[in-house]
Amino acid sequence: MGLLGILVATLAAVPASSPVAATSPSTSRPTTRAAATRRAATQPATTQSLATVDPAALPLLAQLQKAYTAPGPLHVTGEIVGEFDVAGRHKKYTLHVDGRTDGQGRFLHDAGEAGLIVNDGKAAYLYDRRRDAFATFDPIAARQPADAIEQSLIDVLLDENPALLLTLTTDPTALLRRSVTAIRPATQPATLVLERPDKWTTLRLRLEDGSIASAEVDFTPLMRSRKAAAIVAARATLTYQVPAHDAAPAAVFTWHPPASATEFQIKPELLQGPPVVAPTTKPVTR
Repeated sequence: MGLLGILVATLAAVPASSPVAATSPSTSRPTTRAAATRRAATQPATTQSLATVDPAALPLLAQLQKAYTAPGPLHVTGEIVGEFDVAGRHKKYTLHVDGRTDGQGRFLHDAGEAGLIVNDGKAAYLYDRRRDAFATFDPIAARQPADAIEQSLIDVLLDENPALLLTLTTDPTALLRRSVTAIRPATQPATLVLERPDKWTTLRLRLEDGSIASAEVDFTPLMRSRKAAAIVAARATLTYQVPAHDAAPAAVFTWHPPASATEFQIKPELLQGPPVVAPTTKPVTR
């Protein structure tokens, strides 16, 4: 699981001279962004320095904190629209996203044809439908402290479903501070900017309840680091519907890999450097 094709589609637009394609030390398993970004289970996200926070952003962070620590279930749906115009290559697509949590740690992040992440408290999987490949991670039995959320989940959900991500922890503000390098308000009202070295995320909040209305990920810093020419657009925008609070049946959070699926292992050595993607000319997932 990775950026549901967003990042790979972007990288595919970079000139071939850029160091985009790389191979895993073991070529018998799929090479995916998940393998490149997920921390080993023995490496919790406790060594990251905390983001600098503009004091003007604190009221907005408090709204997020209140919105996503409320007890009970949450159901979020939305669409990701990717728009890329880099080095003369144009790509655009739309992807539906569905997220559910029981408010106690069990959750489902379903991105349709791209894949899913699911946790029922006893088993947890990340599945890439297009590659028919899966990985496992430590299951979550309850909301976790910010420093206990596995980095793989942060890497994926912060880009694909940040509202769901924030429900997995007891402290959403602390999780964001551990996940980005800087947090500041935007010039627009009720809008936060989360800065990371390779991308910027802009969160627009609903005035009525502080929930996330939209999240735009701008990959321009990544494209610049790749020395890509003519960067016209490199962004993916997730627009959420108004969240619901209907309880999901337990079966929603239960999933098992298909018999045909290949399991891939997470390799800590791949965490360094740029995301690893299979060399291809087609937009593929993760």
